[in-house]
Amino acid sequence: MLRNMLKATRWLVLGGLVLALMLWGASRWLWPVPEAETQALRRLQAVPAADTHDGFALLWTLSHDGPDAGERQAILARDVRAFAASPAKWQASAGRAGAPVQASSGACQGKDRGRGCLAAVRADPQAVAAAHAGHDGLHARVAQVAQAHDFSSPFASGEGPQGDVLPPLPALRGLFDPVPAHALAHVRGDSAQALAGLCSGIASGRRLMLGGDTLATALVGAALVEVNARVLADVLVELPAGVAVPPGCTTALQPLHDDERSLCRAMQGEFAMGSAVIAHSAAQQPWNALLLDVERTRLRMAPHYGWACDPAVAAARREGRPVGLPTLPGDGWGDKDFSCVANPIGCVLADVAAPAMQRYLQRTDRAAAMLQLVNAQRWLRQQPAPMEAALERLPAALQGTPGRLSLQVGQGQPHLHVAEEAAASQGDPLGPLAVPLQAPPAAY
Repeated sequence: MLRNMLKATRWLVLGGLVLALMLWGASRWLWPVPEAETQALRRLQAVPAADTHDGFALLWTLSHDGPDAGERQAILARDVRAFAASPAKWQASAGRAGAPVQASSGACQGKDRGRGCLAAVRADPQAVAAAHAGHDGLHARVAQVAQAHDFSSPFASGEGPQGDVLPPLPALRGLFDPVPAHALAHVRGDSAQALAGLCSGIASGRRLMLGGDTLATALVGAALVEVNARVLADVLVELPAGVAVPPGCTTALQPLHDDERSLCRAMQGEFAMGSAVIAHSAAQQPWNALLLDVERTRLRMAPHYGWACDPAVAAARREGRPVGLPTLPGDGWGDKDFSCVANPIGCVLADVAAPAMQRYLQRTDRAAAMLQLVNAQRWLRQQPAPMEAALERLPAALQGTPGRLSLQVGQGQPHLHVAEEAAASQGDPLGPLAVPLQAPPAAY
């Protein structure tokens, strides 16, 4: 009896192993790849050719006075070579000409999105002036960002077969340094300079949103637009309603176009970096190949990044329709889930970034909405009728609805608000979008 039981157990174990191998093989080699994954991968691989990296060289050396454009390119090229030679031991070049400029902290920085900036500067203008002494060169370079073209990184992942050391990123904090200085110019009576500087900051942010190949660059660009636009609105409301704005503001305040709001190039860069990390992980141990299929993992990742390059998504955002981003598979054994039988590690790695995608989408929508608010603010303040009545006559060009955004006049001291359903439902830590329609009494 015992011998028969042991024999049966062996057959059961053997049968289980055979069944497991059959399932593994079917999952690895026979299960079809969804067409959505293939299309998304093609979009992510259609990367435009890099140009001069002029914008990246400027960002890479942004905090340093002294070098001209050619010298900044040479510094970047030297650092790229050093990183390629020894990624794990690499350090940024110490041979840059000129001393670094320490970006200021406190009022008007990106974390607060410019909220309360003007009031903070007005409360202690001497401290702001002291904090920005000697920063003229840095501020000029931030303005030059708007004239650059190619912010893509020349660094490639280092180490390993495909690279496990991620490319270094430039320090971008200095991009927000000019904002309190522009607010200070208004407080001291030079409002024209303040308006010109803030519009220049918006233009630089828009250029970063358009020309970078990392999420960091695109999202910092969106934040730069939002911060400068919010402070600009606070300055404008303290000036006569019909005040003429500098010529640069006309271009800077135009609605964001599709390419600026798109995260396609940024997602292509992020996908490439993620793919390099996964390929390196698969190469670390031979047995990893049993649990990690690099190509299947890249395909599974692709929809979570490739939506940003989908023309249908761009059209939906332009028209204010809801954007349905790819979701994670459920717990059932759907088409995509069965592919995880032979790729359990890959499925985990592929899905890890998906929950954050909606938040990234909202960041560029916030930038578009802030420009919409500033333009609506300027128009409403010039209307003779009560605000509520004027709001009903808002020109169609100012009624754009990026990301299902709608305008409404707030209670109490009049503000123009943006009702952002998605952000409100998820408790967006950046807070609501609003611009004032009447200057606070403290401004007078």
